[in-house]
Amino acid sequence: MTEALAEKLNYTGVGCAQFVVDANGGVCFLELNARLGANSAAVCAAGLDLPRLFLDSLLARPVAKVTAEVGRKYVWFDGDMIGLASCLRSGRICWQVAAAWFLRSIRAQMGKNDRITWSARDPWPMLPVATNVVHSLFSAVVRRLAGLG
Repeated sequence: MTEALAEKLNYTGVGCAQFVVDANGGVCFLELNARLGANSAAVCAAGLDLPRLFLDSLLARPVAKVTAEVGRKYVWFDGDMIGLASCLRSGRICWQVAAAWFLRSIRAQMGKNDRITWSARDPWPMLPVATNVVHSLFSAVVRRLAGLG
């Protein structure tokens, strides 16, 4: 499917096509990223080293056709927490839903999913992100308690 789309668009170069698969196995095209973006970590974890392929392409080295492992799951904890904070701030969710959301995120983080923003072997890059997440959640809670959001 991706190959046909790239061919139809006359697309060459590095990119990432994303699809959503529902619980019944139905597939829906989500987007084609013509850049190395936030999803690059997930794609690399699935076996598709986009930065290397991009560099090979730029340096006019032969670029082999590579297929990533399909069906892998990944978690993006800080993105999930920013979404949680946003929903809390706006009042779109109650405390019980927020607590369940938080616990699901923690369980997913501890599961066998690929982690986008941190690694137990190298946790230091996650510290600034964790600080922002804690600040965002704390601000949302304070605003809700003060009746401001």
